[in-house]
Amino acid sequence: MGISNDRARELGVGHMSAGGGLVALLHAQASVDAACSALETAMKSLVRNEGETVMANADLVAMLLRVVEAQRHLAEVASPKGPSLPASLR
Repeated sequence: MGISNDRARELGVGHMSAGGGLVALLHAQASVDAACSALETAMKSLVRNEGETVMANADLVAMLLRVVEAQRHLAEVASPKGPSLPASLR
């Protein structure tokens, strides 16, 4: 499995070697895509009646957190800056 340098630039990444960096980037992007898809499916299933208040349950909050976590991971993979605190500690 490979990714062209053009595709890497589209994802906001400079030149990457054909090694693990590209694989990590592809996996991170796939995680974001999957998390967003699951959230979108859940949101479409909500019944929307005008004037009705809808509250997020624990499952929906977990999906939102999964999207945020996946996006943070993608950002870290796309532009590594050396040692730093894990995202959960920032």
